[in-house]
Amino acid sequence: MPNFDDVGRIPREAFVVSTSLLFALCLISVCARYYIRIGVQKELALDDAFLAFGTACLTAAMVVLYITVDDMYFTQGMSYAPMRLGGPPTPQDMNRVVEFRKLVTASLIMTWVAMMAVKFSFLALFKRLIDRMYSLTLYWWVVVAFNLAVTGYGASVYVIACPHFSGMKVVSCLGGETQHRTVQYAISQLVLDVFGDLLILYIPIQLIWQVKLRLTQKLALASSLCLTVIVVIFTVTRGSGLEWQGKLDVVWEVYFQIVAAEVGLILVSLTAFRALFVSRANKKPNSPQKCPSFLTKTYQALKRILDPRRWTSNYSKDVSDGEQQRHAEKGIDGQLPKIPRATMTGMQTFVDDQGTTTRGDAELSDVALTVVKLFRIPAYDRSTVLEG
Repeated sequence: MPNFDDVGRIPREAFVVSTSLLFALCLISVCARYYIRIGVQKELALDDAFLAFGTACLTAAMVVLYITVDDMYFTQGMSYAPMRLGGPPTPQDMNRVVEFRKLVTASLIMTWVAMMAVKFSFLALFKRLIDRMYSLTLYWWVVVAFNLAVTGYGASVYVIACPHFSGMKVVSCLGGETQHRTVQYAISQLVLDVFGDLLILYIPIQLIWQVKLRLTQKLALASSLCLTVIVVIFTVTRGSGLEWQGKLDVVWEVYFQIVAAEVGLILVSLTAFRALFVSRANKKPNSPQKCPSFLTKTYQALKRILDPRRWTSNYSKDVSDGEQQRHAEKGIDGQLPKIPRATMTGMQTFVDDQGTTTRGDAELSDVALTVVKLFRIPAYDRSTVLEG
């Protein structure tokens, strides 16, 4: 039996090794994220559910792909190196091509759904940030509806572009008029996919622009929220190499779609790591309180004795009132200590000329505090968390 493992731009060994390593890294990242979300942060949200669904789809796609990897390179060899067959294809050869056509379609649909699950995971995360911003919430629903439509269209492309799963017509999917239609559908899918990613990217860019933080912190937030840019790069790469030497390169399409799904799930998992690292970095051990020295006590006693206010008639009343307050707070005479009055720190309210807070400013204040809480931004920056 001829060997076609080196036919095409991606040899079989490189294909299997790179996708397997990325898949292992993907599973490790997903498991680490769920450990952080459940074991450390003690919470789960809708974005975690989309991550689990996408991981399940990718796992199923990888199993199907590894079952048919031999037939995939055999089909690639029939297209690019038919002379290695030593003659016309036999019925057994055609059966292998037909079987590959069925299995690779199922694998591509599942990896496509996994890629879209990455998008919906990011959208679910952003919904928690813009829940109180009416305009962005309305825009969010438009983006969700658009990506739902793209999900359905993108999954159907693998069937309607070449609806042949038996007989010699299967070979026509790799060349001729059917190949041209397949490429056209694939390019339309790619354009809609990238446009959907750009619509999603507008949401974190708008949030980062309005939140007032140091440049380094804005870059850190951007690295957490704008990770879909990396998936866009793999998507464009997949579309740019669909045709090679005048024929459809199936291995190229399958490889970069799997890699895009794996990288996307890894990036979704990374959004939980920044909150963990920043929150732990902000936890500093409490410094032990030092007992005042003899000189310090002597100085404080002389200061109290020489205080000019002690010579006034109102001093005794002020002292008694202050002592009563301190005694009440400390719980003297067997009474429970009183809770000190609440103080508001770290919040900035924008008030208009009539003394009322505008709706837009209130929405920005809510979303800014949500960003601070979700990504564990240090407390000393919360007082200036919004752009003026």
